[in-house]
Amino acid sequence: DFLLKGQPYTGPVFLDPYRKLEAFDKVDNTLDCWLKVVMDALSETNFQVDTIPLVDSMDKIITIWKQLLEDKSISIYVLPDVIEAPETQAQLKIALIDLYVIINNFILNSVYFLERGSQSTREIKFFIKEENNILKLRMENDGPALDEKYRHQPMLMFELGESSKPEGTGLGLWLMRAAVERSDGQIAPLNMDDGFGLEIVWDR
Repeated sequence: DFLLKGQPYTGPVFLDPYRKLEAFDKVDNTLDCWLKVVMDALSETNFQVDTIPLVDSMDKIITIWKQLLEDKSISIYVLPDVIEAPETQAQLKIALIDLYVIINNFILNSVYFLERGSQSTREIKFFIKEENNILKLRMENDGPALDEKYRHQPMLMFELGESSKPEGTGLGLWLMRAAVERSDGQIAPLNMDDGFGLEIVWDR
């Protein structure tokens, strides 16, 4: 506004300072939220493997993201199969830092693709189901489906250096798989026609 004296910009779109400032603001807000999550995760006790109530632990992580996601018109839900008190809900033996890695990476990837898509809804959902000593966590969003290059080799997406983002490194999903495997789980993409999803299975 100072440079343009309140007048609209009329030059090339890629040089539009208003657009650039808006983009920087979005990045700053996302990074600020990510840093809050990271700092919360780096508590010394979070590196210890413990048995935790999964729903309550996920709710705590997601609460930090809530305001940013609302600002981006993205809804987020944790949907357990049965609503239970912390002492009776699904329990998972995991280092809390690894749960942070799993949830945060899925949220970050979801935000990236939801903001670039043309879908009518913007939702991130976590489904939790426990049966026959098996605990399942399904993570879904309304973004684009699994990239075509991974259709016949879906597990390739978890390899370091693999990404469907133009500027991606594949580090996020690689770290996610490592966190899942440290807690004796298995992760795989879901076969979905609409949206994208991952499922983690812990056989207990």
